[in-house]
Amino acid sequence: MEIANQIKKLKGLIIFSAPPVKKPINFEEAFIPVDALQTFLKEKSTDEEIASAASVTVYEQKFTEQIVSDFKNSNPKVRSATAEDLFNGNWSDQYKSFTNLKCPKVIVSGSHDPSVNKEYLKKVVKESSHNTSYIELENCGHYPTLERPEEMSTIINHLASDVFKLHLK
Repeated sequence: MEIANQIKKLKGLIIFSAPPVKKPINFEEAFIPVDALQTFLKEKSTDEEIASAASVTVYEQKFTEQIVSDFKNSNPKVRSATAEDLFNGNWSDQYKSFTNLKCPKVIVSGSHDPSVNKEYLKKVVKESSHNTSYIELENCGHYPTLERPEEMSTIINHLASDVFKLHLK
């Protein structure tokens, strides 16, 4: 999202699990506060905090182990740097960039994503220029590519077919 407006011939964009935020960041409007998820913004966390955060993010608990593993394999400095950038307002106005993009856009959200305000996502779609749609995947948490990979593949294929149909003839 941060660089989308810099891509000169962007054909389409799919975003999921992260609302395009405004500048200054509109936390209260875009997100639903969940204490356990603060773990994803900390450099150091206990195994219990990591397991709790992972459990909250997924609809089907069978995916918790994968989230824990990914978390433990990620760079803790990236988490703390992300938090620092968020809280210091070092992000671009993603909302403005997203709503003004002149290409088809899709916002995907899990029906059980605990952290993203779905009403805000729907508002972003309404206020967007060009062709923008919102898709909510049932029985899905914060990670649609993990929890609903077939549906995400279908969404990606559909958008790709739409935006490249002139080139496929």
